[in-house]
Amino acid sequence: MNRKKDKNNDKSVQKKLLELHRTIIALEKLEISRNESIISSTEMKKACRDLFNKPKSHVAILQDRKIVFISPLMARLLGYTQKEMLNTSFASYVHPQEMFKLAGYYLQRISGREAPPIYNSIVKRKDGKDIRIELMAGIFPYYGKPADLIIVKELTD
Repeated sequence: MNRKKDKNNDKSVQKKLLELHRTIIALEKLEISRNESIISSTEMKKACRDLFNKPKSHVAILQDRKIVFISPLMARLLGYTQKEMLNTSFASYVHPQEMFKLAGYYLQRISGREAPPIYNSIVKRKDGKDIRIELMAGIFPYYGKPADLIIVKELTD
């Protein structure tokens, strides 16, 4: 009887060890995935910084209707610092007569529907001056979520 009990205990212990082994493997896979994600986020941040901080780039990245990245030149064009503009709504800088059009295009793009990739618009500077611009916009993954990349060309002298 003791042998049978020992055999059952051995099987139970082996079963628990196998479950523990599977859990460890799953955790290791999650850790590898997390590390890869950290590396790719770091690489994404560096790539954005390198590309968009160049002197000739008027660039912003919008995510969840907020500015999550803005190049120094773009912030300067609107009369602000980068810090002042981060995590604010892009709508705050859009001319009122353009609001409906730009919001519509943004919602179309972010929801995966067709929207013009290039169009003209008007934004407002901090001092209230209107600035005519050409916008080029498109969706790309940014930190695992869709984001709207906006490249601006100033049309006003």
